[in-house]
Amino acid sequence: MEPKVLTGSTVEKILEEFCRKHKVKADDIQYEVIEEGKSGFLGFIGTKKAQIKITSFGIKQEIMEFLEKLLDKMEIEFVDIEESETSDSFNYHIVGSSDPGFLIGKEARFLNNLQYLVNRIFEGRTETKRIYLDVDNYKERQAEQIIRKYEIVLDRVVSNNKPYTLEPMDGNIRRVIHKYIENRPEIRTLTIGDGKMKRIVVFPKGYDQTKIRKRSYSPSTRRPNPNSDNRDKVEKEDRRPHPKAANTPNPKTGFKPRKKPYRKPKKQTDNDTE
Repeated sequence: MEPKVLTGSTVEKILEEFCRKHKVKADDIQYEVIEEGKSGFLGFIGTKKAQIKITSFGIKQEIMEFLEKLLDKMEIEFVDIEESETSDSFNYHIVGSSDPGFLIGKEARFLNNLQYLVNRIFEGRTETKRIYLDVDNYKERQAEQIIRKYEIVLDRVVSNNKPYTLEPMDGNIRRVIHKYIENRPEIRTLTIGDGKMKRIVVFPKGYDQTKIRKRSYSPSTRRPNPNSDNRDKVEKEDRRPHPKAANTPNPKTGFKPRKKPYRKPKKQTDNDTE
């Protein structure tokens, strides 16, 4: 941010007014004192006002200013950017965008990429908190749709008292489900798998998690991938060629299978009929 020079009767009063206006704590403000300020003789003779230069006033405000400048460079108008904070995140909601479709993008790819960019820029300065962006309540509406889709499954876990493994999904969908289940004390979640597309196991409270991990990573319980090159040899031997593929060239040799020679049937003679 650009340094701001502020003037007031005392340094303490300048900081107090600045904190009230920008809703930040005094400990988050970095500043330099240019002039301490003097009350003067009898309170008015030779008085000097205090002057400070503020270089930074909190990570939340820096993120806010960065988003405002970025949207201005992109020539996207907006009404406001609402900011909120939780125990593990900073949330910024862009309200009244002139082009929400562009900011969100297909399947929210542009919005997620923008969110990733902001997190990388401020990486290491937000401690363990993540930065999340939203445009005109898009993610809130998506979260409601996701919960409606899986609510029957979650209720089934409670009624049957058995774990249930959901299909692979990206991190944004997993976060919605984890956050929703935090408000349901009777069930818990566990993430399994590798890569971006991981699975969520939903299980009743008090269920042994070691059973879930053993079952999830056991080779005998994994379904073979039909598109994999490392398929079992027995599966290859059991396969039979399609009838239409009988005359196709061998992929290793390049030659077609040899056909049986054609032989004309013998004509019957008088000797044959005797």
